[in-house]
Amino acid sequence: TRPDSGGLLCEADLFRARDRFVHSEHTTWAHEWHIPLPNGLSLLLFGYENRAIGDLIDDLAQTTTEAVTIYLPEGRLLTSAREHLRYPELMAGDQFQRGTVTLHVLPFLPQAQFDRLLWLCDILFVRGEDSLVRALWAGKPFIWQIYPTDDQAHWEKLDALLDTCRGDLPAPAFDAWRTLTHDWNRQRLAPESWQNFIEHHAILASAAEKNRLTLAGQTELSNWLVKTAYERLQCRTN
Repeated sequence: TRPDSGGLLCEADLFRARDRFVHSEHTTWAHEWHIPLPNGLSLLLFGYENRAIGDLIDDLAQTTTEAVTIYLPEGRLLTSAREHLRYPELMAGDQFQRGTVTLHVLPFLPQAQFDRLLWLCDILFVRGEDSLVRALWAGKPFIWQIYPTDDQAHWEKLDALLDTCRGDLPAPAFDAWRTLTHDWNRQRLAPESWQNFIEHHAILASAAEKNRLTLAGQTELSNWLVKTAYERLQCRTN
């Protein structure tokens, strides 16, 4: 959102819960929900059907010498994983290994636990509006899969989001983020897309956290509407 608009809705205790989770509660939570703790770089893949999931896992396995953990919740993207990984029986509770990459298929989690899964990961692939907002509040680098429209208007909306969230990101980091986001939405990953993105991970992570703090400082939408309506009424009565 922009400074002249209402801010995102947010639970009053969300950031305190996030801090507690990151600093002390993540191990207990993972045990309670039967989720393996991440080893190395960790990704959440939550999306619609996407042919590029096979390309992404192949790129990770071929270009990454250190461990990578992927969490794939049950849902529409799991259907694509079964097809493009040639593993039709893949289901919640299963583990898939390719090179240094370990993929864990998770059951669909309640909203509060989904937030904690976001907080557990380093990079978030999310879909639609609801999980996008949760990714913004998580303060992690994200790749957004927008729901496509027949008139192709979704590309303008996608770029508007990227531009709004850019902040002071330097051009090389922003271009890497934008390219991977576009590739993921086109369902075709160019060989260098992931590598360019991960080379800028540190600066993208810093920018995502800065964006979270900026959003947290805005007046949330309902209060902003009340304030704006009051100010306009005052102008008319003076």
